[in-house]
Formats: sequence, structure tokens, C-alpha cells
Amino acid sequence: MDRVFLVNLLTTLAILLELFWIISDPRPKKERFNSYFQPKIFLYASFSTFFFTLNYLSGRYFPLPGSGFDPVLILVGLVSFIGGLVLAIWAKVTMGKVWGMPAEHHLDRQNKIIKTGPFKHTRNPIYLGLLMVLIGYGLALQSYFTSLSLIAIYYFWKSAQKEEIILEKHFEEEYKKYKKEVPRFF
Repeated sequence: MDRVFLVNLLTTLAILLELFWIISDPRPKKERFNSYFQPKIFLYASFSTFFFTLNYLSGRYFPLPGSGFDPVLILVGLVSFIGGLVLAIWAKVTMGKVWGMPAEHHLDRQNKIIKTGPFKHTRNPIYLGLLMVLIGYGLALQSYFTSLSLIAIYYFWKSAQKEEIILEKHFEEEYKKYKKEVPRFF
């Protein structure tokens, strides 16, 4: 597969994922707009843009030196990227109007625990899916900057821990039971 085609294809899919995220946000417009200026959202958006830009430039102009493992690395990256796209979108569609910003909770909208779809297998399929996209993107493009995914892993891990505290507070025993039955990520 041509490197430039692959870089452009994966970058286009990543941009389409971002557009889907914006369009499918169920929150009122004012709340949505105000959230974009919260420091943690701004920080995540800045990191995401920085991550994709560095990996794009590395993959397009100075990829890792070639080796006999290139086809395997690219295949693993593509499978991770596409699997992550599917998982994140499936999870957000499953959540519907219950979806909210990471580590926040609004009782008026988020009044139930979603246990269907991908939530039967992982308590955090959106985080897992987005991590798979980030890691897969870097691997498929054979980028020097794939290791920056460790920052996103830390961010999502901490966000999941905060959400668990909030969900235990609001849903008590129901969430504790769900926690015992379904793993945090995998």
C-alpha cells in the first residue's frame, strides 16, 4: 500500500471521527460551546492535535527505518485503528443522549448506567476505542511519535477513575455490581 495514500486515508478517517463526535454531541448548544473552553477539554484537544500532527509528519516524511516487520506493524496498526473507530462510534451511539463529557455527570441526562452493546464487555469502550485509534494511527504510519500515546493512556485511566467515583456515588450498589462483572478496559 502506498505510504502517502495510507497516511491520507487514516488522517481523513481521524478527522471524520472528530466531526462525528462534534455532530453527535447530545448536549444543548450553549453547554457544548462552553465546554470547549474548559481547561481539561482544551488540553485534550491540544494534545490530540499535536499527537496527530507529529504522527502525520513522521509517517509522511520521515517514518521509522524499514525492516522485515513493516507489513506486520502496519497491519496491527490498521486493525487497531479501524477497531478503535468502530468501538468508539458504537459506544457513543449506544449511549445516545446519556453521553457527556469525560469525568462529569449530569443527573438530568445521565440517569442510568448503560450496560448494553460494547458496555457489556468494557466499562469504558469510548476511552478504549480512542486509545486504539491513537496507537493504531502511529503504528500504521510507522511514526517515531507513537509512544506519545502513553500520555493519552494516563489521561483516560485517570478520567475512568474519576468517573467510577461519580457513578458509585449516584448509582451505588447497581454500579458496584456492574464494576465487579465488567472490566474497566479489557
